[in-house]
Amino acid sequence: MSLKIYDSALRKKVAFQPLIPNQVKIYVCGVTVYDHCHIGHGRAYVTFDLMVRYLKFLGFEVTYVRNITDIDDKIINKAKEISGDLPLLEKTKKVTEEFTGIFHETMDKLGLLKPDQEPRATDHIAEMIQLIEQLIKNGVAYQNGSDVWFDIDQWKEYGSLSGKALEDLKAGARVEVAAQKKNPLDFALWKGSKEGEPSWDAPWGEGRPGWHLECSAMSMKYLGAPFDIHGGGQDLLFPHHENEKAQSEAGTGKEFAKYWLHNGFVTINQEKMSKSLGNFFILKDVFERFNPMVVRYYYLTQHYRTPMEFNVEVLEEIQEPYRKIQNCLSLTDLLIQKQGLKELDPASISDSKSIQQFKSYMDDDFNTPKALALIHELVGAINGEREKRKEETLLLENVAALKLILSVLGLQFNEEKVELIGDGAQEKYLTEEKVQELLQSDCSLEQLHLLAQSRQDLRKQKRFDLADAIRDKIAESGYVLEDTPEGARLRKQ
Repeated sequence: MSLKIYDSALRKKVAFQPLIPNQVKIYVCGVTVYDHCHIGHGRAYVTFDLMVRYLKFLGFEVTYVRNITDIDDKIINKAKEISGDLPLLEKTKKVTEEFTGIFHETMDKLGLLKPDQEPRATDHIAEMIQLIEQLIKNGVAYQNGSDVWFDIDQWKEYGSLSGKALEDLKAGARVEVAAQKKNPLDFALWKGSKEGEPSWDAPWGEGRPGWHLECSAMSMKYLGAPFDIHGGGQDLLFPHHENEKAQSEAGTGKEFAKYWLHNGFVTINQEKMSKSLGNFFILKDVFERFNPMVVRYYYLTQHYRTPMEFNVEVLEEIQEPYRKIQNCLSLTDLLIQKQGLKELDPASISDSKSIQQFKSYMDDDFNTPKALALIHELVGAINGEREKRKEETLLLENVAALKLILSVLGLQFNEEKVELIGDGAQEKYLTEEKVQELLQSDCSLEQLHLLAQSRQDLRKQKRFDLADAIRDKIAESGYVLEDTPEGARLRKQ
C-alpha cells in the first residue's frame, strides 16, 4: 500500500493499512446545528470528503459516518431566543431542524458526498447511558449529584493523543471548577437537568449527555471498535478527541481508532478564526459572491494540514485558474462533439502517466496543491492539442485523465456551457449602421452572436469605442464575451 497519511497521535506520516483488507471505516465529527456554517466548517468537510473520494478511487469499500450534534448548550441558548409559548424542547427541535437543513444545503453546494450514516445525538441516548454505566463499573467515572464525570486520574493514557502532559494541563486548569469534580480536568459524561431544559431519564437522574460522549457512542455503534480513521478539525484534537479516546478505550478495553487525522485551522489576519473574536465568514455570504466550486478549489490550493489564511482578494484571484479549467473543458467538449469523437472510459487510462502522477501526489498524505498543478499541466496540453487538431488520441487521453482527476477531487464544472460564435469558417459582419441599431434594441441570442463576430472586425479596424459598446451590450444581456484563438464565445453570467 503506497498511501501515506499523517497520524496526529504519532505526529508523523505512516503507511496506511486498513484493519480489514479493502475496507475503510471513517468517522468525522459533524456540526452542532444552531447556526450557519462558516468557512472553517467548509474546509473540514471538504477535506474529509476528498479523503473518502480518493479512498474510493483506490478501490476501497468505504463506510463514512458523520454525526449531527442536536443537543448542546449553544442550541438551548439559541432556542431560548425564540418567542412564543412553545416548550423549550420543541424550540430546540425547531432550531436543530432549521440548521440541519441549512447545513445539508451548504454542503451540497460544496459538492460533498452524502455520508453512509449521519446519526443524531438525541437518537442515541440509550447507547450513551450504556457506555456511562460501563465506565462507572470500570471505576473510571463517578457521580456528583445527577452529574457524571470521567475520572482522568484513573486513566493513565490521558493526554497520549494530543501529546499534552497531564501535569501541565492541571497547572493551567481553572481553579473555580475544581469544587465540582475530583480533578479540574475531569470532563462531563452526563449533565444533570436544569429546569425547563430538554432531559432524559438515566440511572443517576434526569439530564443530558456530555458533548464528548455522543461521538464515542455513535461511532462505535456504526463502525465498531476499533475503526480505521477518526477525523476532524485541528481545534478538536484537544480536548474533544482526547476525551473521546479516553472514555471509549476505558469503557471497552479496546483501541478506539487506528488513525487520527486533522485539518489545519482557518485564520483571519493570522489569527485563528472564531466566533468569539468575531472574525469569521459565513459560507452562505461567501456563496453570494463566489461560485461554491471556486471555494472548494480554494480549499484544495493548500495542503489540508497547513493553516489557511482566508482572504477575499485571494479568492478573487482563484477564479481565474478555475475559469481556465472550465474554458478548456467547454471548448474541448464542443470540439469532440463537432468532430464526432468518442470520449474514453476513465478506466481505460487508469495506468496512464498522468493518473500515476496524480496518485503519487495524493498518496503523499493527500497533496492537493500538487494535484492542482498537474491539472493545469493537463489543461495546457489539451489546449495545445485542440488548437493543432492533429493528436486526437493524445487529446482524448488527456481529457479523460483531466475529468477523472477533477471527479476524484470533487470539482464540478457542469454549471455553465460555452457557445462558440463561429470558428472563423463562416464569419458574418454587420454594417456599422446595423451595429448601432442593435445596440439600441433587445437582441436575440443570434443577434448577440452577430454583434460578437462584428466586434472582432471592429477591433481590427481599431474602432474600440464600438467594440467596447458591443461587449457592454452582451454583458447587459446576461452573457460574458470571451475572445479565444478559436473565435469569440458567449458564457452565461
